[in-house]
Amino acid sequence: MRTKPDQLKQIVESRHGAPAELAQSVYIHERQQGMTVWEGVVHTFDLDRAQSSKRIYAWCSRRGDGTVEFVTVVHAGRAIDPLEALRTTLASEAGEYLPDMQRSWLAA
Repeated sequence: MRTKPDQLKQIVESRHGAPAELAQSVYIHERQQGMTVWEGVVHTFDLDRAQSSKRIYAWCSRRGDGTVEFVTVVHAGRAIDPLEALRTTLASEAGEYLPDMQRSWLAA
């Protein structure tokens, strides 16, 4: 699913309370056992404020029920780059707890 970086920028700024600047966008096609588990673009934003983690990874995807999920992940712990941020999120969806992930669901 494609999302304009400006839309994700607004979500990042709203959730993290600081102006954000798009640093990069990376296309990822994640497969497990030969099957696609996620495909899309992860956007990396830098926050404009002094805090321990100033980098945020953001993307959206369509869930099975048709809703759109917007995900933001703070650069911390295992989430050290766009791919690992995505993998950490996928693992959390499989039942692991990830305290620094925020989600919102919007009706499609």
